[in-house]
Amino acid sequence: MVVEYTLETSFELAQYTGRTHFSGDVMGESGMKTASDVNVIGKPLGNLGNLEVEFDWPWEVANGKWLLYLMEIQTKGTSDSHCVPPGDIVNPLNLTLPESKARRRRRREEGSTEEGAPKTTQASLNLKGTRKKFFNLDCVTGTAHCVKFICPLHNMNNTATIIVRARVWNSTMLEDYREAWRVTVNGKATLKLVTDKPTIRMNTKSTEFTLDIDPELGEEAPYQVPLWIIIVSAVAGVLLLAFIILLMWKCGFFKRASTREMYEAKAQKAEMKTQPSEVERLTEE
Repeated sequence: MVVEYTLETSFELAQYTGRTHFSGDVMGESGMKTASDVNVIGKPLGNLGNLEVEFDWPWEVANGKWLLYLMEIQTKGTSDSHCVPPGDIVNPLNLTLPESKARRRRRREEGSTEEGAPKTTQASLNLKGTRKKFFNLDCVTGTAHCVKFICPLHNMNNTATIIVRARVWNSTMLEDYREAWRVTVNGKATLKLVTDKPTIRMNTKSTEFTLDIDPELGEEAPYQVPLWIIIVSAVAGVLLLAFIILLMWKCGFFKRASTREMYEAKAQKAEMKTQPSEVERLTEE
């Protein structure tokens, strides 16, 4: 007699839809210093076999630029404190992790106490009125490139938590999505059972997560004209000026009367003055 066991698990995200902003200047890869958090929580029931979470992570846009740059993957409730997938996909540029929220809050409070009077800020223009485009980035449609990685939940009890910290790549937003009023990024996490016992089963569970990226209100990055536009404009201006000069030359604008022609005109005028009139000629006759 063979008895089959089916694990009943609960798998959910701490926050299905997150929101962040982009603003400022375009920076190189070495200029990215902070990260934002995306939390994934799983609550498996029972400890038969091992559970693992497979991520479809949107880390690049279609042209290969960074999108959600993985900074760190922490695990709680398991024997491993961090998940380090193969392939050097977690923080390959060795960027600095952000300070904790409590520390940032404490620094803001200390700064406001030292300054005393509140700062007066200038009124800013709501940029959403001038931004008309909405972008949806996901790996199904090919608008984003996803990387697959697995985080095993070794020796977990009843509850395990996976915290994925990622950096929204600000330069990509400014360069490729300057006209966007919102960029939505979609990814997926799947809970799976790994066991060598054929009598233990579990239904695979998947959940999707969404990150809404909005432009920072009241702040517009300065637009830099590409160099090729400047060169083409300069060449076009020179050609237009040359065409105008050639047209004026064809119309005789730059022609001058020669000295000989001027002399002949003066001599003819002098001869006309010395000729006798008709009255004098009749009187003499």
